[in-house]
Amino acid sequence: MIRDGYLSPLTWEPLRVKLDLEDIAMTSEGGETDFDEKTLAATLDISVLTEALAREVVARIGQRPTLLFAASVEHAEHFAEAFRQFGVNACAVSGKQRSAQRERVFADWRNGVLQMVCNCSLLTEGFDFPAISAVVIARPTLSPSLYMQMLGRGTRLAAGKKDCLVLDVMGNNPDTSRQVVLPHFVGDIQGEGAIGPQPSNPPAVLPYLVRDTQGEEGHISSIKREVVDPLLRMIYGTNAPSLSLLDPIGQSQYRWLPYRLKDIEGYLARISQHEQAIIERDPDGSGLYRSRLYEKQGKEKATNTWIEHRYLPLRQQVAFVQEATHARYSRALGGKEAKWLRQQATEKQLQVLQHMHPQAAQEARAKAWTGQKVSDLITFLSMRDALTNPPPLPQEVPNDVA
Repeated sequence: MIRDGYLSPLTWEPLRVKLDLEDIAMTSEGGETDFDEKTLAATLDISVLTEALAREVVARIGQRPTLLFAASVEHAEHFAEAFRQFGVNACAVSGKQRSAQRERVFADWRNGVLQMVCNCSLLTEGFDFPAISAVVIARPTLSPSLYMQMLGRGTRLAAGKKDCLVLDVMGNNPDTSRQVVLPHFVGDIQGEGAIGPQPSNPPAVLPYLVRDTQGEEGHISSIKREVVDPLLRMIYGTNAPSLSLLDPIGQSQYRWLPYRLKDIEGYLARISQHEQAIIERDPDGSGLYRSRLYEKQGKEKATNTWIEHRYLPLRQQVAFVQEATHARYSRALGGKEAKWLRQQATEKQLQVLQHMHPQAAQEARAKAWTGQKVSDLITFLSMRDALTNPPPLPQEVPNDVA
């Protein structure tokens, strides 16, 4: 709809803060998992962090009419105060205010008296101000529907509006399996020659000090969740739910397997008996991906070629992979609906796994692993070197070379 001119083009930039989202509790309502609101607000509503974020936002929005989503009503109020200190006319709105008071704020916003309005969840739906040209999502979320509601406030077309700037507040070590961000959804942004959300500036890393358990001042430390099954940790990186179930990965006909090897993360999918596709995430934390094809037949030397070497949104890379491989794709091997996926692993599968990883094969027999689990582990182990060794990037051809 963006490409067809029905919605505003989008410009995206992540704002990175020293924050570990894995430390925030999660809840599940209405079939969707998201961060616990109280825990999220307590983690984010720190004056030093609020001021640091406000400074970075002000440097990016210029004179754009801006809407900010905070983790709580109090968080929104603190943001509005911080923006006013930086010279931006800002106000917070919430359900605590009378309707007439909120309407006066909206009128001032539409008339240009106010530049920014901060809220928690009041304006996720039922509010329309098409001139909004910057949306700051200062409350990370795992909910695709909530993210789309927040994003939707800035996608309306308006006279003189060229684009909408979307600022996603992310952790210092961005993990797109722990947070919904713009590249999960769209592949159209404003910018000459741009075909994916590419930050105009390097992502800002905002340091701030907190007190650790000993009361000393220092940076937030990362506390990783204990993962019970080391084999699942090796393949998936975590036992926690992954955004691999979201569009576009979840809606793909391919059975994409999330993986993590130290700082390298992405998805892989079996295309045929001898081919696998790899979509790997940008290690610099842009939230973008690139894709390649790995092929190994018998004793022949493996080939590892790019499908699309540029970092682009996940949706685009999934489409590129399917376009490049659909003629050779085997639904029986790489699809999601085959019966063998849910059946107990066959003896042949277990023998292959025994050769590759005896300890895993022993556990697979003892715990009656499914065919899918064993197959995924075999695929992962056979490609482990390839996942960490991408092919050389294509050489740019000089303009003066015919």
